[in-house]
Amino acid sequence: MSQVIREEYLVTVDNLYTAFKNSGIDNPLDLAMDKAKGKIIKTYGNLDTKDLESLSLEAYSKYGSINVRKASSIRSKDNIPWFKDANPTYSYFWPRYEKYLQEIKKWPLDTVETIDDTTNDILKSIGNPKSTEIFDKRGLVLGHVQSGKTANFTGLINKAFDVGYKLVIVLAGMHNDLRSQTQLRLEREVVGTVDRITGEKQGVALIKTGGTQIETWTTVQDDISTNNAIGIKNLDKPILLVVKKQKDVLPKLIDLLRNSIKISEVRPPVLIIDDEADQASVDASGKNTEEPSKINQLIRELLSLFKQKSYVGYTATP
Repeated sequence: MSQVIREEYLVTVDNLYTAFKNSGIDNPLDLAMDKAKGKIIKTYGNLDTKDLESLSLEAYSKYGSINVRKASSIRSKDNIPWFKDANPTYSYFWPRYEKYLQEIKKWPLDTVETIDDTTNDILKSIGNPKSTEIFDKRGLVLGHVQSGKTANFTGLINKAFDVGYKLVIVLAGMHNDLRSQTQLRLEREVVGTVDRITGEKQGVALIKTGGTQIETWTTVQDDISTNNAIGIKNLDKPILLVVKKQKDVLPKLIDLLRNSIKISEVRPPVLIIDDEADQASVDASGKNTEEPSKINQLIRELLSLFKQKSYVGYTATP
């Protein structure tokens, strides 16, 4: 997809969204995006589904407050919440993200409160990283398309770092563009970026800097499969990785973590976020084999490296 198409789409969305919003039309952003897509297809022909999804994600991120609805939870009987009446103290990352959503992105208060409530519900259902007990917690978050799942797991990651998770791994789909897009968003909305030359701040850094620093082993350009300079890493700091679910990527991640654990003798509590969990993660090997499908097997192997581990899948496709 060319930069010309991307810019024309976003400009069209911007103009239509402003006009629709000022006229009081319901769901102005959705309508603007639909009409902008129609214009692009009429001018340039049909685009790849992946390109259309990329344009939609960027438009929502840039222009929109996501439609976040109240949620309900289903737990197994042995899933006992590790906090009930009083929420944990979120000292830095969540308060900064919450303020960023309200003051920079201008999201409505009820939307931000819903994200707060739902991420608390998820967090209490996974493991307590400050406990001495071994745990293995796994669950699924199911939402409608564009129901705010990225904002939800971004909030969950911020809270996870606040309560003591040291390693967060995001499995960001199977394609480079989605992985890079997710990396960029999390750098802005969890890490907070400051340009080393100009000093320009982006994302949550506009709200506050100077707190606990999160180390990122992946960048917008490079993930584990392309960054040959990673080497063995120390695991005693908060760490964020965003990787693709591909059979040539996950083994490299597993080797990196296994070797780092062996050298550093640190085995941190880990939270794995599986975005688009319906893609490749599900064991589709069938009844006639005892071996799971490849990506499913690799995710199991990744989880097996840790004694305290939580896996949260996100999907809009049940």
